[in-house]
Amino acid sequence: MIQPYILSGVSFYSVWYWILTVVLWALICQRPLGVPYDMILRADRLPEVADRVDFLAHIQAERLNGLRETVGGPAAALIGFGLAMLAVLGFGFGVEVAQAGFALTFPMAMVAVATLALAARARREGAR
Repeated sequence: MIQPYILSGVSFYSVWYWILTVVLWALICQRPLGVPYDMILRADRLPEVADRVDFLAHIQAERLNGLRETVGGPAAALIGFGLAMLAVLGFGFGVEVAQAGFALTFPMAMVAVATLALAARARREGAR
């Protein structure tokens, strides 16, 4: 049986939804390509920090490219299925919890795709 709160329209009005949204975006924005943002800011001023940032970025790019090559296809299929399921349940059947889940996960998936593309470009071009 479907629980009553699923269809009652409380997901987007919940303070916990917005706290989760803020926490997720704060975590995502703090480590672009796996390098802490404060190190990126210090790298402009200090050359030794810039070398460490390059080193960390290349390690992370290699790690992400390795993951993409080994489990990329199945992971993309599973994530795509999950997003499609949330979209159909949320926007096709009007389940607001699924809409809230889609609103949280779809932008995160786009950030993940952009991060993987950046990692592939960093490996290909040896970007600094």
